[in-house]
Amino acid sequence: MAKHPIIRTWGVLSLIICLATLFVFGCSSPQEPSSEQETHEDWPRSIVIASGPTGGPWYPTMVKCSEILMREISSLTVNVIEGGAESNIRLVNEGVDAQIGMTSSAILHPAIDGTGDYKAENITAIGAVLTSYAQIGVLADSSIYSINDLANKRVAPGKHGFISEVIFSSVLDAYGLTYDDIRNNGGSVSYVAWSEYASLIKDNHIDAFCLCGEIPHSSIMEIEASKPVRLLPIEPDKLQAVLNKYPYLFATEMPAGIYDGQKEPVTLLGYSGVLIANKSLPEDFLAKIIEVLAEHKDEIVNELPFVDLLSWERIMSGLTDEVMSPEVLKLINSKKK
Repeated sequence: MAKHPIIRTWGVLSLIICLATLFVFGCSSPQEPSSEQETHEDWPRSIVIASGPTGGPWYPTMVKCSEILMREISSLTVNVIEGGAESNIRLVNEGVDAQIGMTSSAILHPAIDGTGDYKAENITAIGAVLTSYAQIGVLADSSIYSINDLANKRVAPGKHGFISEVIFSSVLDAYGLTYDDIRNNGGSVSYVAWSEYASLIKDNHIDAFCLCGEIPHSSIMEIEASKPVRLLPIEPDKLQAVLNKYPYLFATEMPAGIYDGQKEPVTLLGYSGVLIANKSLPEDFLAKIIEVLAEHKDEIVNELPFVDLLSWERIMSGLTDEVMSPEVLKLINSKKK
């Protein structure tokens, strides 16, 4: 049976349309990805940031930073874990359990140049975040008034790998004391988290503690909810001995009255808390991280007012050009102009 003319005409038109479509798509080149897509192809989809202990400033700061990074960098997932300044250097250097982390400027440089206890060949610095202060505290009514008085006491320097433990052992060394001396004299050394200090000192399990972070420190304020606290001074010559060992530490005076039990000003050791990254991460990705965080500084500071270095003017505090990521350093220098 013959086909109707309209049906025959429609079949011819359909064939023409199909051939034309094939011709157009066959002759056109595949769609080129944008330069931005090409740049981001090698960016990681997830990273782990090693921060500090709960009860210190690094952990909440990195949690806040992770929220901003995930919001501003599409398809990026960021997980934050607890850590310590020394242990984070090892973690980030290995790049398995953490690819970015916080550490202290005081121990970063020796780790990179090989003069420290651990040689880190796979890390680079990407910027300073906040200033921290080492604080060796006792209850205000304690009979402990000097570092020498700790020779037979129950002390808590923080966990192994925490910067508080590194600094505390260095201060003891300046006074000719070791952990073994304390134990042999009847004292004890408890490597516990800063968040445990309040309950331990309240239950009379420790006599003195060392922690690092903002002033006033949240963990000390927790202790002061029950009893006032004062900080132990470090004699000038002993202070200088620690500074000679860790030249990227600095000395600063804390005025009286910061804590209820602090009736006199006291000189403290301070340092920059800085971000480090594993060198396997793309340089432009690291630059983007610092750009995002610096541009959202006000949002971070509004929630965490102790974050004082995350600006283009201060982001190199405690850092030298030699330890910096080249791309990040280039970005920072361009923003300062």
